[in-house]
Amino acid sequence: SLDGIPFAIELAAARVKVMSVTHLAERLKERFRILTGGDRTALPRQQTMRALVDWSYNLLNERERTILNRVAVFAGGWTLEAASEICADDSIESWEILDLISSLVDKSLVVVEMGGTSERYRLLESTWQYAREKLSEAGESERLNRTHAGYFLKVAQAADTAWPSTSTNAWVAALEPELANFRAAMGWALVDKHDVGLGAALAGALKELWVGVGSRVEGLRWIKLALDAMRDDQSTLTTANLWLALAINNEGIGADGEEAAKRALAQAQALDDKALTAVALANYAFALDRRARFDEAETLYLRAAPLLRELGNKKQLARVLSWWSIIHFIRRNSEAARKGFIEALAIARTLDDEVLMATVLGNLAELAFAEGDVDKAITTHDEALALRLKTKNAAGIANAYCNLEAYWLARDDAGKVREYGGKAIYWGREAQTPLLIAYALQHMAVVGAQEGRAHNAALLLGYVDETIRQAEFAREPTEKWSYEKLMAALQKHLNEEEIKALVVEGAGWTEDQAVTEALTI
Repeated sequence: SLDGIPFAIELAAARVKVMSVTHLAERLKERFRILTGGDRTALPRQQTMRALVDWSYNLLNERERTILNRVAVFAGGWTLEAASEICADDSIESWEILDLISSLVDKSLVVVEMGGTSERYRLLESTWQYAREKLSEAGESERLNRTHAGYFLKVAQAADTAWPSTSTNAWVAALEPELANFRAAMGWALVDKHDVGLGAALAGALKELWVGVGSRVEGLRWIKLALDAMRDDQSTLTTANLWLALAINNEGIGADGEEAAKRALAQAQALDDKALTAVALANYAFALDRRARFDEAETLYLRAAPLLRELGNKKQLARVLSWWSIIHFIRRNSEAARKGFIEALAIARTLDDEVLMATVLGNLAELAFAEGDVDKAITTHDEALALRLKTKNAAGIANAYCNLEAYWLARDDAGKVREYGGKAIYWGREAQTPLLIAYALQHMAVVGAQEGRAHNAALLLGYVDETIRQAEFAREPTEKWSYEKLMAALQKHLNEEEIKALVVEGAGWTEDQAVTEALTI
């Protein structure tokens, strides 16, 4: 228990190393007596906890107390490197931090969690709250919070620089343990407005992290908060990064995604930042691509690709090659599409980037499906799904299930369609991606219409059409194929007026209504 009697026993046991059992019992008894007037049974739980932490804290020497107070600035734990940089000052040098933290571990005030090649430290919740109070009483909160935010800005910026050449899974795994610290730093800087510039820079530097950990919606909240705080700064590296972050986390969808990418490009060019310009070009092209403005998108891909090659940004280059190749296969230029996908896949394998591999394999599966090779589409996308499931990218997992759902629809296997459709809906809701959910619903509606529930299927189509309209998106080849199959099935049971009326009704449905309906098909 974090704040019950087992914790009291743990604290007491740690003291056996530094005092006799008899002396320890006397000190505990004294503490209880002071608080309760001799009646233990009257001791409230919270007062008990406070007493225990108080007692343990008062046994520390001054330097141990100081370090305990200071590590309370961390949220969700810390590394020795972070503590050495943030908690040291003229009174306690960085080389002393390890010994002091080790002493606190021995006394059960700090918990150490050993990993394969590293370790992290954390405070129990009750101890953390207590130490935060003491940090404030010592007048060090402002200084420590600022140092903490500055340190994690440097961590985020270093990670942002490393992203183009680092395996995504490894990159995410290194940063994910610090999510609580990033949130705490942005909360202090942006929400509490202690340093909005620092907080905004941190939000921009984390642009790729939120997608990687499957928290794109949370990322958008931080990014928009930072943009609002920086609204008077027209063109800085921070604002350019924030607009790019907005485009990436918005996944290029709709006018908002296009506008964000366009602003990022304009600001990167104004700053004459070549690396940022290349990435902004790629994301602006992608935003146009997703709105079916293929000629404009291709023009920008043609500018972005050579620049990314020159800069050595392999990961973004692989993305561009993959996105661009989708345009080729939409235009039925399969050879050009395959060539681009194969190069992108080779780059992903060179980087040992399973996330990127999964994306490209998924696109190769889509190409196989467009060419009529359903078996190859399924086996290729099964491989992509296996890689996706190793990540926390819920949107990627939803997309894989949704495409497999369509392929099994082509095999006329209603059971598989329902199975994969249900999984696509689950992961789509986890990722909060209405468009992916809509596509999954559309594939399920085909089964419903084919099995005689045309009325229900037409209502679902209305919801799907409205969702796509609101996203200002265009159906891709697989979804166009599914749509045509759905319309053909509906027209066997309903006339045009009936279909139209039901589609209008379904357009007013909520996501919950549509999902409930689909899961009963």
